Amino acid sequence: MSCLDSLSVFRGPKADSPKRFHFILHLTPYALLLTLLFVSTAGAGWVRQTSNTPYSLYDVCFVDSLYGWAVGGWSSPDPSDTTVGICLQTTNGGETWTMVYDTTERSMMLSVSFANRNHGWMMGDSSFSLSTTDGGTTWSVLPQIGDYFSAFVLRFVNDTLGFFSGGFYFYGMMEGSFIGRSTDGGNTWTEAIPYRYGKWLWGLDIFSPGWAWSGGGYDTLYRTTNSGGSWQGYTFPFQSRWYNGIAFGDTSCGVAVSLNGYILGTSDGGRLWAQRPSPTTQGLFSAEMPDPQHAWACGTGGTIIASTDGGMNWTTQVSGTRAQLRKIWFVNDRQGWAVGDSGLILHTEDGGRSGVWENSHGRFQPPASNLNLSVIPNPFISLTSVPGHSSDRFVLYDITGRKVGIYQGNRIGKGLLAGVYFLRPSFPNAKSLRIVKLR
Repeated sequence: MSCLDSLSVFRGPKADSPKRFHFILHLTPYALLLTLLFVSTAGAGWVRQTSNTPYSLYDVCFVDSLYGWAVGGWSSPDPSDTTVGICLQTTNGGETWTMVYDTTERSMMLSVSFANRNHGWMMGDSSFSLSTTDGGTTWSVLPQIGDYFSAFVLRFVNDTLGFFSGGFYFYGMMEGSFIGRSTDGGNTWTEAIPYRYGKWLWGLDIFSPGWAWSGGGYDTLYRTTNSGGSWQGYTFPFQSRWYNGIAFGDTSCGVAVSLNGYILGTSDGGRLWAQRPSPTTQGLFSAEMPDPQHAWACGTGGTIIASTDGGMNWTTQVSGTRAQLRKIWFVNDRQGWAVGDSGLILHTEDGGRSGVWENSHGRFQPPASNLNLSVIPNPFISLTSVPGHSSDRFVLYDITGRKVGIYQGNRIGKGLLAGVYFLRPSFPNAKSLRIVKLR
């Protein structure tokens, strides 16, 4: 059975379909009657959100399209230096992010997981972990797991059952790793997979309370189908590829991505894996599958790649940055977030299908290929804008081809009469955009 033949089960709520507006406009002075004009409010590729932090972000998770958290910080090899750990929260899909945890006392935060809008956990290095029952407003320190321990990935299935992949460091070198399991909300942990010297379990994904996978360096892969009661070991092909990211869209279809840019896929729950064509040689840190059909991965150099056929074929998406992206998360086949260095948070509402690059000066410019920009909102009443192009200029024409004016990307439409117009970008390789002002 192929991944596309599998049952599609979503881990997050399915967003509403793009709205379509049906209306009739009388255009003056041209007296042109337009009927049944359809204008889509689709998203604009990957767009930067404001995190208000300079620290790198290592993990992000959302429980729905509104509530999400991101963690990170900074740590120095010198024990005498300050270590920073942070957690950000959003309740509006990332339009605004608020710092809900900030410490210089213990550890930078490496992974975060929420079972719902209230119950959450985060883990860092130095065997440090915390939990919250109020969405992150307050945090409680959990019992220490062990010395010289750092978490790689933490995931909770519900209020009580959770897993993490972690490793032990000795004099700055990682000696090995193991899988931890908790059945009491993180208060106590047992070694679901005992410590393995020389094994690195970087990746972890869960699907429903019963199924979970973990794998990493060399040929290491483990799977459970009974909530961690027992684990089966399998072999990754193409050893020494350092598979950092593992993701499953259901109990059959999964992908694994590596630091070498290699991609593996499985359609039998992880028993057998096959290499997939990769569009990049950049290192890939994280993979995500919100359903059996759609998959994404991110990594170095601002790399984001995507698949719409269960991981069989992949294409490169425009992230708009060259910064390192460490984690990617989707709640459905369109709404997703990616986080990385220097507080970077990216968001898409169209699955990342369009976008713009950011040059070395921080300004946005089009890539070599043609762009499909979007205007939000559209139709509009007062003003509209082109996301990611607030300082760029756009020339506006009416339906007769007459030039109406020049607008900046963040304030389009001032002084316009109701009607249909065409917005032409001032830079090359971008199509004109049809916009509609209602009144």
